[in-house]
Amino acid sequence: SVLHRTQSECFWGRRENRALLASRGVIGFVAISCFFHSISELPLKDATVINFTSPMFTAIIARVFLGEPWGTQEIAAMMGSFIGVTCIARPPFLFPPQPGDLASALPPSVAQSRAVVIGLVGAACAGATYTMVRAVGKSGEPPLVPVLWFSSMSTPAAAAFLFFFQKPVWPNVLEMLAMATVGTAAFGGQALLSRGLQLERAARATSMQYVKVLFSYLIGVVILHETPTFVGTMGALLIAASAMLVMKEKVDQRADPVGKIVET
Repeated sequence: SVLHRTQSECFWGRRENRALLASRGVIGFVAISCFFHSISELPLKDATVINFTSPMFTAIIARVFLGEPWGTQEIAAMMGSFIGVTCIARPPFLFPPQPGDLASALPPSVAQSRAVVIGLVGAACAGATYTMVRAVGKSGEPPLVPVLWFSSMSTPAAAAFLFFFQKPVWPNVLEMLAMATVGTAAFGGQALLSRGLQLERAARATSMQYVKVLFSYLIGVVILHETPTFVGTMGALLIAASAMLVMKEKVDQRADPVGKIVET
């Protein structure tokens, strides 16, 4: 079975882990809801940069609750990746608005200021969920169990919020195919992330998420024929270099078992 039921009591995981798994589902739903709210009120670039503070929250929370140490190269790579994301996203609150970009020149509204706070809350919640996945992964829980809990709790919750607080719109065939594709890709990403958190410390595993911004940038340039900028290209190179630094730290630890940080 894909869930390796021989390693777990059932599809829902070991009984002693279920409270943590349920918390992961609830807090994960809050995290993604906060992110969607932030992108509805903020420029996408601003919301993206705020969302990518989650690996930093993960490192702090994992340090406090799991006692996981921080490697010097690991923290340097995380900070380098965040700077790289900022260079690619070029949020208006850090970079001067381009000519004709009237929206970026406008002062932030109360709703936008609130969205910044909500976005940061979502990033912190995401950091908490990654730490929970790491905790249950260290106990030997199959990586798809946290994904099952998250999907089972977020899907009905999202449907309820949509029904009571928004006007449902039935998608057409192409939109349904697009959403199915996104859902399938997201499931694969969640499964692989859960596996990565099972194998590596939370800070190191989540820092690799910055690479998806690099992939998005490359897809935009190569496939969508977007014009690359100098600052964006430097940001992409910085993310790539930071990812290699994380991998180098792992190789160095394997080559030096005496100084290696003990991991499970």
